[in-house]
Amino acid sequence: MFTDYLRISINNLLQRKTRSFLTIIGIVIGIMAVVALISIGQGLQESITGQFEKIGSDRIIIQGGIMSYGSPGLGSDKLTQDDFEVIRDVLGVKTAAPVSFKIVEIEYKENRGITMISAMHEDYVEEMFLGMDLYEIEKGDMPKKGNRGNICIGSRLASGEFWGEDGPKMIIRSKITLGETNFEKEFRINCIMKETGSPDDDSAIYMLMEDFKEIFNEPADEYGVIFAKTKEGFDVDKVAEEIEEELKDARGDENFQVATLEQVIESFGSILGILNMFLVGIAAISLLVGGIGIMNTIYTSVLERTREIGIMKSIGAKNNDILLIFLIEAGTLGLIGGIIGCGIGILLGKAVELAAHESGFTLFNALISPGLILGALMFSIAVGVVSGMLPARQASRLKPVDALRFD
Repeated sequence: MFTDYLRISINNLLQRKTRSFLTIIGIVIGIMAVVALISIGQGLQESITGQFEKIGSDRIIIQGGIMSYGSPGLGSDKLTQDDFEVIRDVLGVKTAAPVSFKIVEIEYKENRGITMISAMHEDYVEEMFLGMDLYEIEKGDMPKKGNRGNICIGSRLASGEFWGEDGPKMIIRSKITLGETNFEKEFRINCIMKETGSPDDDSAIYMLMEDFKEIFNEPADEYGVIFAKTKEGFDVDKVAEEIEEELKDARGDENFQVATLEQVIESFGSILGILNMFLVGIAAISLLVGGIGIMNTIYTSVLERTREIGIMKSIGAKNNDILLIFLIEAGTLGLIGGIIGCGIGILLGKAVELAAHESGFTLFNALISPGLILGALMFSIAVGVVSGMLPARQASRLKPVDALRFD
């Protein structure tokens, strides 16, 4: 009976507790790493995908030079007013809006730091910026056209977290200084954005384009990024292709990038997928070491129990019976290592999640699914069984007479 095989295998492992524990460590480390890394990787991908989806699937991003998702619009290649007008006139484009970005030093109550400014065109704030689920105003109102010297700030700036522990809070009508080399100007806070879960966005400053161009002496007809919104009933990918063709003809070069939100998500997914495969590959080395440890343990067990095997065979045990006993023993080692590894892996994933939340990445959650845990446990059992196959076959093929004479 299977229960008898299992009882014999567990009794043997309990009789050699220290050896069994040392054998299990390799499996524990491997499964722990696999569970932690996959849960973190999947959680990161889910959070990034969720953020992009909030922007809206009908949005198209156009940027000069090479598309940079980490710091959009900060490169030396810019888009122009002529590019904006070409994009706006493409069939299928409902509206387009230029946005500019800049890294700037800020000061508030003798605290200094560096953050990003996002400048939005006055005519498209409501539809293109506040129309995204990603950005919502918590307090106050977005500055209106002509309402100079007013800005919006992210939730981390407002709460004081941006400055560090016990940083000064900011409220509506607080004043903050934006500065560059040999230049500083004070701005009034007109609104505070709701938390997005991204430290960069929650630490950003949002202002109108007319202020941005004036105070930073930026060319009036240059922009960092242009966002386009497609009309209902139009295919986003086809509209993006049409924008690309029109821009090529108008500019006479291909020094720009056009991407849909779907393409951006796929790019991030590919990068994270490659990273996950690399990290899991490293974790697999620990599993290989653990498998070799199980194989060595089962070989040792076969040698120590050779006479016992001979006795079992002499009273009627078949080759398959002996094979199953040792395979169950190897699989049990893998299962125990898998259970402990899953537990530690879950704790590690949650520890990273907690650390991320403490750092302001509240949108990140380690994704621990039942499928991941079940898969990890099945894999750990498989590693144990495969590792124990050779010594188990050797044990099953022992002849009773030779086994009983073994000293």
